[in-house]
Amino acid sequence: MTKNLLNIIKNYDKKIKFIFAGSSLMFQKKNGIVNEKSKFKQSNFYSKYKIHSHKLLIKFKEKYNLNASTVILFNHDSIYRNKKFLLPRIVQYLKKKNLKKINEINKENIYGDFSHAEDICNGILRLVELRKMPDKLILSSSKLTSINKLIKYGTSFFKIKVKLQKPNRIPKKLLIGNNNLAKKILHWKTKKNAFLAFKEILKNS
Repeated sequence: MTKNLLNIIKNYDKKIKFIFAGSSLMFQKKNGIVNEKSKFKQSNFYSKYKIHSHKLLIKFKEKYNLNASTVILFNHDSIYRNKKFLLPRIVQYLKKKNLKKINEINKENIYGDFSHAEDICNGILRLVELRKMPDKLILSSSKLTSINKLIKYGTSFFKIKVKLQKPNRIPKKLLIGNNNLAKKILHWKTKKNAFLAFKEILKNS
């Protein structure tokens, strides 16, 4: 599908700007901070597809002078997010007072680089407005969010009395995206955060 889209641009209108949605799962590194220079390594079919598509994009870009970019995305949420994803799923568990599922997620002690989707969309819009787009660009919050803190807020919002297990420490293996390049070339900054996205999902549930 990626190849078909690139071929259409090549054959019909090279002025079209093409953005491929990359993923943090593309990186070889699984812990610490990554940037646009960090190496890729496939670990499953999903990351293989993403990496292969990016390489294909670069080949087309160089050979046919296309204006294309891979935007590497981390977690991002909003009220429009599919209900199968983590934050909307947590809200549904809270709404139904499914204490078993809430405790299961709480015990996982999840931390991650979570953003508000509105910030990500704003970054993509600014990227499209560039005369020439970079080969790849990270859009992320560049910080860690504790899912357990969101759960705690959610239990208070729905007035659920539940004793949540307190995790001992922040997990060691955590990946954070460095968004400095996006800030520099797009004059972009995050205005919202995952906590605000979670509150909006709660209010719209």
